[in-house]
Amino acid sequence: MLKKEGIRYYQEGNFPKADSIFRTCIIFAEVEKDWRSVGQCLNNLASVQFQLGQFAQGIFNYEKAMEVYKSHHLDTLLGESYLNLGLAYKKQAIYDSATANFYRGINLLEKLNVPTSLMRGYNMLGNTMRETGSLKAAKNSYQRALDLARSEKDETTIAAVFNNLGTVFRKENEIDSAIHYYRLSLELKSGTDQYKRLGNTYFNLGETFLDIQSTDSAKFYLLESMKYRKIANDNFGLAHSFISTIKVFLIRGEIDSISNHLVELHKLVSTISSKDLSLKALEVEKDYMIAVNNYKKANQLDFRIRKLRNEILNRDKQNLISSYEVLHNVLKLKETIVTQSQVLFWAFTVVALLLITGLFLFRERQKKKKAARIIETLFKDMHHRVKNNLSLLNGIITFHRRNLKDDTTKDILKNIGSQVDTINLIHQKLYLQSGEKVGNINLGEYLKELIENVFVSAGISEENSRLEFNFESVHVTAEKVNYIGLIVNEIATNTIKYGKSDDDQWSFFASLKSSENDVEIFLKDQGKGITEKPITGSKSIGMGLIELFSSQLNATIKVWSENGANFILRFKK
Repeated sequence: MLKKEGIRYYQEGNFPKADSIFRTCIIFAEVEKDWRSVGQCLNNLASVQFQLGQFAQGIFNYEKAMEVYKSHHLDTLLGESYLNLGLAYKKQAIYDSATANFYRGINLLEKLNVPTSLMRGYNMLGNTMRETGSLKAAKNSYQRALDLARSEKDETTIAAVFNNLGTVFRKENEIDSAIHYYRLSLELKSGTDQYKRLGNTYFNLGETFLDIQSTDSAKFYLLESMKYRKIANDNFGLAHSFISTIKVFLIRGEIDSISNHLVELHKLVSTISSKDLSLKALEVEKDYMIAVNNYKKANQLDFRIRKLRNEILNRDKQNLISSYEVLHNVLKLKETIVTQSQVLFWAFTVVALLLITGLFLFRERQKKKKAARIIETLFKDMHHRVKNNLSLLNGIITFHRRNLKDDTTKDILKNIGSQVDTINLIHQKLYLQSGEKVGNINLGEYLKELIENVFVSAGISEENSRLEFNFESVHVTAEKVNYIGLIVNEIATNTIKYGKSDDDQWSFFASLKSSENDVEIFLKDQGKGITEKPITGSKSIGMGLIELFSSQLNATIKVWSENGANFILRFKK
C-alpha cells in the first residue's frame, strides 16, 4: 500500500513526499521481514533521490537494495537492480561503472533466463557502448536484444532496437544500412500511438538524408518529424526538427520559408533550459543572416555564439568534476577514506591509461590496412577520446584552482588550463575531419578560433576588442600545430595582460602566409610593446615558453616593439 502511494507521489512530481513515503515503507517492510518490499522501496527511494539531485545517496541506496536481494536469494530482482545501478551511473556519465554493472546484471539474468529484463539490459548496454564510441560492441548488444525481442514477439522493443541500430550504422557512415533500419523501425511504429518515438525516427531519417545532401528526402522526413513531435508535445525534439529543417531550406535556397520557422524556433527555445539547443539555434540563425546579407546581425550572433560555446565548455568541465565528486561521495557514505592525493593520482592514472589504450588500439588497427573509411572512423574516435580526456584533465585543474588561496599559484594553474585547452582544440579539429586531409589541420581556421577563445575566456567583449585576421589557406600536421597553438596562446595572453591601447581597447592582428617551403605567422598588438627585446636569456616565463616551443618546432621567432608588440614566427612546411 505504501509503495503504491509513494509511486503515485513520484509520478505527480511530489518528490519530497515520495521520499518520506518510501522511507516509511522500508521501515515497515523490515519489521515484517518482507525483504522483497525492502529492496523495492530502497530502489524507489534511490530514484526519488536522483530526481532531487542527491546522486551519491541514490547510488548508495541502489547498492543497499542489491545487498538485500543478494542476502535473501532474490536473484531476478538482484539482476534487475544491477541494470538500475548501471543506468544511474550512465546518467552521471560514469561509463566504466555503468558498463560493469550492466554486464553483471546481464550475466545473472542470462543464467536465470529472464528475457524481458535481458532485452532491457542489452539495449541499455548497447546505448552505453554507442555513446562511448565502441560501435562494434554496441551492434553486438543490440543484436542480442533484437533476438530476444523477436522470440518474445515484442514489436515495441524490436522497433526501438531497429532505430538504435540505424544510429550505429549512421555513426559508421554506413548510410544505406542506417536508412534500412530506420525504415524498418518506422514500419513497426506506423499506425500506433507511439508519437514521440515516431517523431524521433522520422527525425533520424531526415538527418541521415541531410548528411548525404539528399534534400528532397531530408525535407520530407523532417517535416513528418515535426508533425509527430507536435502531437507528442515533445518541445525539445520539435526544436531540433525546426533547426534541421531550416538547414535544409538554406541548402535548397528556400530563404522565404525560413523566417516563420525561426520565429517558432525561438518560442520553443525560450521554454527549454538547454545551452546546447540555444547554441544550435543561434548557429542556424547566423547562417540565415549571412544568406540574406545581414552581416551586422551575423556578427552580433557570432559573438553570442562564441560566448555560449565557452560557457558550454566550462559546463562540461564542471560536469566531469561532478561525476567524480559523486563517486567520491558514494565512497564517503561507505565510510571509505580517500585522500585528495589519491584521488588525483587515480584520476591522472585513468587519463593516462585511456590515452595509451586509445593510441595503441589506433596503431594496431592501422596496421591491418582496412578500408579508408574505417580508418577514418577509428582516427576520429581516438581524437574524440583524447579530447574528452584533456577536458577531464582541465576539469581537475579547475577544481583544485578554485580551492587555492594563493593568487600566484592560481594564475599558474589558470595558464596551464589555457594551454590544455589549446591542445584540446587541435583534437576537436581532428575529430571533426573527414576526407583526404585527415591528420592535417587548416591552420588559419584553427588560429582564428584559438585567438577568439582566448579573448572570450578572458571576459573581453566584442565592443572592447578589435580582432583582425588575414590568413592564407595552409594545412599543417597536428604535431606542428600543437607547438604553434601554444606559442600563439602565449602571445595572445600577453596581449590581454599588457596590450591595451591608449583608447582603452584591445587590438590584435594576425596574418598567415606561405611560400614554397616556409610558413610565416605575423602577430601584432597596439599596446606598450616588449620591454625585453631578446628572447634568449629573458627572465619572462611567457617569453621562455615561446622560445622553448619555437625550438621544438625548429622555427625562428623575431620580436620587436613598434606601435605595440610585434612577432614573426617562421618554420618549414
